[in-house]
Amino acid sequence: MNGSMYQMMKIVSYVKKRIREGTESSLIMPDSNRSIFFEFLEEGFLFAKKNKTAANVQDWYRILQQKNIKTVKMHISVANNDPRMAGFANGEAEGLVTAYGKGAVTYWKPSWSYNQEAHAWDICYKEILWENMRIEYLEQEDDPTDDFKEALKKIETFADEIGFDHYARDFREAYEILCGIKPADYPKWMERDRHLFNPETARLVLAVEKADVFGGMGSWNDSPPYYAHDRGRDEEYDQVTYELYVQSRRAAMYAVNH
Repeated sequence: MNGSMYQMMKIVSYVKKRIREGTESSLIMPDSNRSIFFEFLEEGFLFAKKNKTAANVQDWYRILQQKNIKTVKMHISVANNDPRMAGFANGEAEGLVTAYGKGAVTYWKPSWSYNQEAHAWDICYKEILWENMRIEYLEQEDDPTDDFKEALKKIETFADEIGFDHYARDFREAYEILCGIKPADYPKWMERDRHLFNPETARLVLAVEKADVFGGMGSWNDSPPYYAHDRGRDEEYDQVTYELYVQSRRAAMYAVNH
């Protein structure tokens, strides 16, 4: 699964658990994450202005508590994104959204940078005031399950027809997970917090993970478009790929935000 989306889903699940249960909880990030840092909006006046910072998710949540946090959501600006960039660092317009007690809403924009010496990523989330935004907007999404199923069936058929059987199998397996036909193993990050998801939304997450084929070399964005071009099916490739991207991101947001 896309590393940035995976991380945000994990953070949202963690915060929801803390808000719901009110108990301290650990959060383990993958070895590929060297550091994670949160930079809050400036506070104070004139020369007394300063930014609060947090060097891990737990400390970030403690500061959010002090600010009377009500909820946190994941937001992916699907309409502004290109599926061809989805597998690359900072390739999508996406972030975390926090809502506070007095109605203020802020957006946390992630920035990923690779540390060559450590062979791992440093991630910084910077808080931005999101004016005229109501958190209810992120809670009004319709259940995308049926649209996701349809997108998977279309791209499975297309993958078969242009000779990419292994991708067709991935799409078919994701479809079967959504339908409850095929059981799926929970990823480690979700196993711990699986009680936050009902069976339907859990299946959404697991299907998204299976169908997240976007990236660089060796991905669905690599050879398949050239094979589609040779068969005069460029436009169809673009259509089924974009639809899968849109519905998989909608599914990911719905699963963790509801």
